[in-house]
Parts: sequence; C-alpha cells; structure tokens
Amino acid sequence: RQCPHCGHHAITFALSNTSECSRCWLYGNGSGNVLAKLECMDDERAFLHELLRQRAAPFAPNNTDDPRWPRTQLLRQHAVGDWPGRRLPLETSARLTIVWDALSARSALKAKAVRHEFPDLCDFVEMHEPALEVLLAQDTDLCASRRHICREGGLSAVLACGVFISECEQHPKALFFELLYRKTVRLPHDWALRDLQARFFVPLQQLCRVDCRHWWRETDALRLIAASLEANHFAIV
Repeated sequence: RQCPHCGHHAITFALSNTSECSRCWLYGNGSGNVLAKLECMDDERAFLHELLRQRAAPFAPNNTDDPRWPRTQLLRQHAVGDWPGRRLPLETSARLTIVWDALSARSALKAKAVRHEFPDLCDFVEMHEPALEVLLAQDTDLCASRRHICREGGLSAVLACGVFISECEQHPKALFFELLYRKTVRLPHDWALRDLQARFFVPLQQLCRVDCRHWWRETDALRLIAASLEANHFAIV
C-alpha cells in the first residue's frame, strides 16, 4: 500500500490502524497525544520523565539568564541576531541518527516523543526502510554491529563518528545527553577566538622556551593561566 500523504510504501503501525509511512507518522501532528500515551504506560514513565527533565536544562539557547555571558554582551548579540553563537554542524561532524522500530508501539511512541522534545537536532531512520542500509554503510563497524543497532522494539543512536548507543529505549540518558549537548552548546564566534588568541594563547606560547623545562611554573605563565581560568573556566598550556 502507498502512504496517502507522500505516496511512498506504507508501514502499518502497531499502535494505530493507519497506513501512513513511518516518516509521515513520525513528523505528523499529535505529539502531545504521544506523551500522554507514554504517561499511561507504567513501565515507560521513567523514560518519559527523563525526557521531560531535559526541559529544565540550564544554558539553553536564548536564555537571558545565562551567567556565562555578560548582560550587555547578550543584549548586543540579540540585537544583531547573533544569539548566542553558531550551532554545532548537525549535518556533518555533529550528526546524530536515531534508529527506531515502526512496528513496535513503544519504540514508535518514544521516537516521536524524542522528535517532539528535540526538533531538528537529529535524523530518524526506521529499521525496515532502505535508508538504514545507507546509514550502516557509512562505517564498517556499524555493519558488524547491526544486531545491536537494529533491534525489534528498540531505539538506538548512531553518531557521525561511527559510534552507536544501543538500548536507548531502556537507558536513554546517554542519548539525551548527546541531544542536549547539541541543543545547548554553541561554537564561539570569530571575534571571541581572536580575543582568546590575543589575550591568552599567544602570550603563553611566547613564554614557552625550550631551555626552560618547566616554563609553565614561571610567574608570568601562572598569571596568564590563572587569568584564563578565571575568565574562561579553562586554560590551554
């Protein structure tokens, strides 16, 4: 049968009587209903509560109370539409793909709930669709680990580097950490990098001397390291 929405081959879902293809169902309306269904399943409440706990994560994008940024700087960035930095490259090195089972009601509900809470932060591949073979072909280790990634009723995550996270349907914390990382972390702007280079990195490099084995213990080096830790919460020696 064909999906009435997109015309592609349809998969009949275990949780409904519709014949929508997996993608149309996943990206369709009714996410609130999905959360309610998970709430009604006693053994799935832990997954749902862990998922909803991510809403309270600190330093979320557009958080004007973020203590890491001076108030004046936040207002300036907001005014120029530069808020608060460039997101991670979700299409390349930060790409994350969730593999789910459309024939399992629990797997399908969890996949849709994750998409609802973290929109546009990851891709989804249904384990019965041809796109799965394309995903696994990206790394030889993924093909060898197929049985861990593609499990009936399961939920797995595949990172761009070839690392996968299995059994996310039972232990979702690692998956939620990766998604929350992509949601909250922003890359520094060019002006911020130039400032770090001029104030800390270059001066430290100039103090690095071959004839001084422990140059980082010298007073000037320690002063720069301490200043970087105070201003940036890190230092590169």
